[in-house]
Amino acid sequence: MEARINRITHIDIFKGIGILFMVMGHIGFSSIFDKWIHAFHMPMFFFISGYLSKNISELHGGGREYILKKTKTLIVPYFSFGIFHFIFWYIAINKMQYHFGLLKNLLWTNTYTLPIAGALWFLTALFFVDIFYLLIEKFITYNSLKFFIILLISTFGTIETKVFSFRLPYAIDSAFVGIGLFYIGRLIKNHKEEKIICSLLNMKVLSIIISSFIVGILIFLNGYINMRSSKYAFIPLFWINAVLSSIIILNISKFIENLFSHGIFKLIKSELTFVGSNSIVYVCLNQIVILLISHFTEILYPIRNEYLTKYSINILILIITMILLHLLTFLIKHTKLIIFIGKF
Repeated sequence: MEARINRITHIDIFKGIGILFMVMGHIGFSSIFDKWIHAFHMPMFFFISGYLSKNISELHGGGREYILKKTKTLIVPYFSFGIFHFIFWYIAINKMQYHFGLLKNLLWTNTYTLPIAGALWFLTALFFVDIFYLLIEKFITYNSLKFFIILLISTFGTIETKVFSFRLPYAIDSAFVGIGLFYIGRLIKNHKEEKIICSLLNMKVLSIIISSFIVGILIFLNGYINMRSSKYAFIPLFWINAVLSSIIILNISKFIENLFSHGIFKLIKSELTFVGSNSIVYVCLNQIVILLISHFTEILYPIRNEYLTKYSINILILIITMILLHLLTFLIKHTKLIIFIGKF
């Protein structure tokens, strides 16, 4: 249930890749790219959380300390960064015109319509995934019953918006789907010594290329996926693409860890590791940074047809965004601002 204390390089690289895709998605490269990354770039975080989880018997205090830790590392950042974003939006964007609807979304519904803090939904969703799974582990001992309950919860999460006309608060409906991904990640870790699972977790280069090609086709055969908006298109394909993509990226992360050891490749590995190990800051601040950078790069748009393409401007925004987020992460971790990420 609890993330390991010791850092695992390829796991941080895995998270770093996910964060990079998230930032690129928020910048907006193309509708095709957006459809591709949304099939897996947020599901992979729920998957890896399950993969890194511990048994309830390994938790101190019967899970009490675990809940407290998750509250500090997920709920505290949700409200601290959420309130900061709301104040910034209220003063700088909405010109001091009060809008109760957006504040209500932050304090109760979620951050769906707060443009510069939309990604915060993930924090509450992951929190409830952790808590729900803790309760299931604590009170249900039969694996078959555990599987059936998680299957029911996950199925409800994928169809909830089709049945009801409202969303559950704090991305709980997204958490219902996340718990299924969490459970699959946990199952794969628990059975990683078995031949089939072991081969999936240790693919050769050719296998990664072929698997990526097949999954890519399946992603584009499916409709648009968005966990935040509870859009899952053809549900069986959603699960297949999310899980297989997570496994493929886990393999790619291992290759980066082992092979990227010189020059620019070493720098890429180092940066992905840093991003992954500080992913909470990137989740919470990436959209406001993108907003500010995009505002300043608007001067380039009149000349983009002659000298610059939309994609070259987006790449420039991406590079500046990642640099600024790196600096902001360093600032937060080495000042009293660290309380924003639940470190007291």
